[in-house]
Amino acid sequence: MLALKEYDFVPAARSLGLPSRRILLRHILPNAIAPSLVLMAMDFGNAIIITAALSFPGLGAVLPTPEWGATVSAGRELMQQWWISTFPGLAILSVAIACNFVDDGLRDAVDPRLHLR
Repeated sequence: MLALKEYDFVPAARSLGLPSRRILLRHILPNAIAPSLVLMAMDFGNAIIITAALSFPGLGAVLPTPEWGATVSAGRELMQQWWISTFPGLAILSVAIACNFVDDGLRDAVDPRLHLR
């Protein structure tokens, strides 16, 4: 928001005599929503990986709460039953990659500079 208030459209709106509230609601806020959505989509995948990484050594959710990282950690002791840790690990990987694809698509959809080419 602070960076957006330095753009040329804000002083132009002020020179037209628009009140600060209208400049904020009609000019700054719509330009700040798209980068915020992209950042949230990017952080969602990172949050899943960090949560799983913290629960793997036991620093996350306490058992019997179902947690992907805890399930992977419990499955590493059962080498004969490899699927116990493999499939939750693949689920973590799949969801993190899916969040990154959503982030890329969202950034392409809302970035006005890409539409000018």
